[in-house]
Amino acid sequence: MCPDKHKQGGSMLMMAMFILVVLAGLGFALSRVLSTSSDTIVTEVYGVRALQAAKSGLESQLVAVFPLGSSASEPAACQTDALFQTLSVPGLENCAYLRRCQHEDYATAGIRLYQFSVTGACQAGDAVISRTLSVDAREGL
Repeated sequence: MCPDKHKQGGSMLMMAMFILVVLAGLGFALSRVLSTSSDTIVTEVYGVRALQAAKSGLESQLVAVFPLGSSASEPAACQTDALFQTLSVPGLENCAYLRRCQHEDYATAGIRLYQFSVTGACQAGDAVISRTLSVDAREGL
């Protein structure tokens, strides 16, 4: 007893179409995952570069206020940038930093408190990734 061949006609075509649709869906999902993963990696890399730009700005601000090897009893006044300062260091192209500084004198205690904040930013195409670092320092006593 053989099943009638006319009743099974076209079932292989339907199975092939189903498999093609499933494989196309899997391929599309995989390409979306890879694209999202690539965007995440780019954001992480530029985030690390922005952090390094912020560290560079913070170190330059600290050295300006507290010069190394200086015996000056009075540290220099801290400055706040009006515009982002671009970096031309290899690895930090398209990156810049913006420094902010505040200080407050406590004459009765003989101390001066500083608050440094630096934002590093790097541009990757249309996206701008930024990181901010803050440090408090004390001079005196």
